[in-house]
Amino acid sequence: MLEAEPAATGSRVLMAAVPRARRDWVVAVLAQAGLEPEVVDLEPLAALNALFAELPLHAAVDEAVGLLDVGGRHAALHIASRRGGLLTRTVGPDAPADPASPQEHGFRLKLSAGIEQTITFYRGRYRQEIATIHAAGGGALAEGRLAALAAATGKRFELFQPLAGLGARGEIDGRPVGPEYLMACGLCRWWDGAHV
Repeated sequence: MLEAEPAATGSRVLMAAVPRARRDWVVAVLAQAGLEPEVVDLEPLAALNALFAELPLHAAVDEAVGLLDVGGRHAALHIASRRGGLLTRTVGPDAPADPASPQEHGFRLKLSAGIEQTITFYRGRYRQEIATIHAAGGGALAEGRLAALAAATGKRFELFQPLAGLGARGEIDGRPVGPEYLMACGLCRWWDGAHV
């Protein structure tokens, strides 16, 4: 999604959850135009809130759910359950721009190993299985990537698009809405986001 809002002092540009190849081109064009674009990843608690808001109430009670964010700077896996238990961990680097490139195989190996290690740790710590891994971010849109991860890990993967239908002016699917707060919580992160 690429949107510009005219203003007296400049424009705002937002691009959300797009493959790296498309993102890098737009970032380069913006940089040449004198803008300083910043690539950011979706905050874990906000992403989990969006996921739990869409899941049925009975989901993620006896089993945990995973949220794999293949984002702008790295891939992170967030695992949570409605009974308690939250783990967020960086499981891989940023996805290759071209899923058909030779780097893709190595990326998938690193990512599947990181996913399996994280699931093993969560299972040991919280004594819960992970039912499904919901994949978000531009890197999750690459053709064949989720199927390959499912085959490598033995887990079910589903595409999750928390920003689908969200417009720049605060409307969802064309309907104007105000802010919606799903959770307030007293957690914060004291370390830098690159080494979770």
